[in-house]
Amino acid sequence: MKKLIATAAALILGASAFAIDLGIVGGLSFNSMTGTVKSGDSTSKTEYDNIIGGKIGAVIDIPAMKVLSIQPEVIFHFNNGGSSSASLNLFGLTAAGKTKYSFNSIEFPILVKGSLSIGKGKLSGLIGPTFNLLIGDITTTVTTTNNITNKTTTDSSSTSYEDADWNNFVVGAEIGLEYQFKAGSGSLAIGCSADLDFGDIAKNEKVTMTRFAVTPQVTYYFGL
Repeated sequence: MKKLIATAAALILGASAFAIDLGIVGGLSFNSMTGTVKSGDSTSKTEYDNIIGGKIGAVIDIPAMKVLSIQPEVIFHFNNGGSSSASLNLFGLTAAGKTKYSFNSIEFPILVKGSLSIGKGKLSGLIGPTFNLLIGDITTTVTTTNNITNKTTTDSSSTSYEDADWNNFVVGAEIGLEYQFKAGSGSLAIGCSADLDFGDIAKNEKVTMTRFAVTPQVTYYFGL
């Protein structure tokens, strides 16, 4: 009987030590986009405006062993859009065009997490693929000014990714670092992640575009 009780206790303690942990994550993201435009035999590279946005989502930490776990996440990544501008002066007319890109996305990272105890907490490194569903549009605004009459007109149009023949789904990679410590009934992790899209966000015979994002973030694990 004593052996049976000891075995049961060991199993319970083992299950507690490797229990699944749920959490929520949020952070401020800094995104950059690079585009390449092909025209005939020539190719030009464009650095688009940096995009400041944020992300919020849920994580599940699934221990595989004492220092290693798998962490699937569901993330909503939002931003205010990057843009590129161009202008033209011709026969008394000035035309200024601005194209703005909205890059909201629902992302599904699947990360491998390795941890090392340091002080009263643990330092963890995370790495793995991300599967991103893009939700956004392309808005083009053209402002034309007649330099003789000083009359200005503005025309604006918006096109979804699907109508523009852009990729709605891209695969990328994420790498991150966090320090986790006890906080209330759960634990708090402060860290930073970096994301890079492998596939081009926009890709046809003329345009390719890629995105890179760095996100300082905070994660709260409930310790369930």
